[in-house]
Amino acid sequence: PGQSGGYYDVYRGRLIVPTYATTGEVIAFGGRALGAEEPKYLNTSTTPVYTKGRFLFGLNVARRAAGKADAVVVVEGYLDCIALHQAGITNAVAALGTAFTPDQARELRKVAAIVFVCFDADGAGQAATAKSIEILREAGCSARVVTLPAGDDPDSYVRAHGVERFRALLAEAT
Repeated sequence: PGQSGGYYDVYRGRLIVPTYATTGEVIAFGGRALGAEEPKYLNTSTTPVYTKGRFLFGLNVARRAAGKADAVVVVEGYLDCIALHQAGITNAVAALGTAFTPDQARELRKVAAIVFVCFDADGAGQAATAKSIEILREAGCSARVVTLPAGDDPDSYVRAHGVERFRALLAEAT
């Protein structure tokens, strides 16, 4: 047993985060080293019930808020998603990496028409944002791009600047 944080547990120096199906079952785990241990991230590999590109972290808890707003915010990782939920952005989900897929876009379209893509402000995040726009359009979603300052991710941005400034970025999305 670890120290529970609601969305996660701490066990043997690693942050352990479960991924749930929309029906409520745990289907995978993500682990992040809290110190300098390697590997930094250790995640469930593909299993008969879990394929990374098919699921979205947090959709099980974000779908009601996303449906009510008819909008969802997609970030790269579970720590970004958790930070946004803690700040009150409860319609956030994580793609669990930069490889956003048509399966994930179809899952999002089931709950909302508008998708705010807010990947990290690094090269990989920008490339993934560009690829995700067409994938979302093909799924029938209206894609909006949230631009973060260089070097930021949603977690660091909301912690440094607050939720109101993050909401302003959402309002300014292209």
